Amino acid sequence: MLFWYIKVEKLLMLVTNFSTVESGMKEKYNIIGMSCAVCAKHVEKAVRQLPNIANVEVNLLQNFMLVDYDETKIKSDDIVKAVQIAGYDVSLPLQEQSKKKTINNNL
Repeated sequence: MLFWYIKVEKLLMLVTNFSTVESGMKEKYNIIGMSCAVCAKHVEKAVRQLPNIANVEVNLLQNFMLVDYDETKIKSDDIVKAVQIAGYDVSLPLQEQSKKKTINNNL
């Protein structure tokens, strides 16, 4: 019963957000520190509460989040801050690649 309630709640949020927010940017974020479904839901809720977010999808098994948002009204840094305030580490995949290149170049 709880499963259906969550699905209906999520569907209502999508319909509500979709009608009021234009998405222009779809960005992937790596999330570090999620260990259960409650963690994933906590991250999703923290980002979904931001203004101008069209959609949020959190993948617990692969530790990433996809966010559709209007980049003219909200910045990627605001999304990162929301996840950090929720208690998780977050990075963009490109940031991780550049960190690895820097480390390899220093070796």
